[in-house]
Amino acid sequence: MQKFTLVVIIIALVMGSLSISCSPLSAEEHFKKGVTFFNEKQLDKAITEFTQAVELDPELTMAYYYRGRAYWGKGQFDRAIADLDETIELNPGLAEAYLMRGAIYNVKGELDRTIADYNKTIELDPRLTEAYNARAQIFRDKEQYVLAIADYSEIILLTPNNAMAYFRRGATYRLQGEYDLAITDGNRAIELDPNLAEAYLVTGSAYYHKGQYDMAIVDYNKAIELDASLAEAVYVGRFGVYQKQGKKAEAKAELELFITISNDSQAIEGAKKELEKLSQ
Repeated sequence: MQKFTLVVIIIALVMGSLSISCSPLSAEEHFKKGVTFFNEKQLDKAITEFTQAVELDPELTMAYYYRGRAYWGKGQFDRAIADLDETIELNPGLAEAYLMRGAIYNVKGELDRTIADYNKTIELDPRLTEAYNARAQIFRDKEQYVLAIADYSEIILLTPNNAMAYFRRGATYRLQGEYDLAITDGNRAIELDPNLAEAYLVTGSAYYHKGQYDMAIVDYNKAIELDASLAEAVYVGRFGVYQKQGKKAEAKAELELFITISNDSQAIEGAKKELEKLSQ
C-alpha cells in the first residue's frame, strides 16, 4: 500500500512538472521571443511571436510597434502602417513610431503625411537627429533648400562632430549656389572623416563652379581614390573642368571612361554627343 501511494505521488509530481513546463507563454514572453527573432532578421518568426503577444495582451504597445517594423522590413507597407497606427493610438508620445510611419509614407510617395509625421517626431523628441535628417532629405528633393539647411544645422548643433551632417549641408549649399559655404562644410566633413569620399565631390564641384579648376581636379581625384564607385560622377566632373580649360584630349578621355562604365543609356547618349562636338 505504501509503495502504491509512493508511485501515485511520483506520478503526480512528474505530471505536475510536465504541466508547468508545457504551460503557455505569456504575452511578454512571446514579445521577447519576437524581439530576438527580429534582431536575427527572422521576420516571419518575429511576426508570429508578436501576433501571439497582442492576442494575449491587445494593449502591449511595443508588440505592435515591432510587428510594424517587421512588416516594413518585408515590404508590407499597409500592414506596417496599420500596426504603427495602433502603436500611436496606445502611446501617442512614442516619437519613434511617428518616425517609422513617416519613412513608410515616404516610400509610398505620400509626402504630406511624411512631413507631418516627421514634424510630430521632432515635436515629441527634439533631439532625435534621424528625424531632422529624414525631413531634410524630403526638403532637398522638393528643392526647399533653406528648410533642408535649417534641419542639417540643427543636427550639427546636436552632434557637432557629425561629418555626414556637414557633408549633406555642404551638398545642399552647392545645390543652392552657395559655393563658398559648400566648400567650408565639405572641408569640415573631411576634417572629421578624411575617408568621406563624397565630401570631395562636393568641394570639387564647388571649386569648379568658382572657376578654381586645379583645386576641383585635386578633389575629384581624391574622391575616386577613396571610393571607386564614385567613378561616373568623377568622370563627369573632370570632363567639365577639362572642357572649361580647353583641354580637348583630356575631356574626351573622361567621356570615353564614362561611356565604358555607365549603365545609363540616356547619359551614355549624351556623352557620345559631347564626344562628337569635341571631335569637330
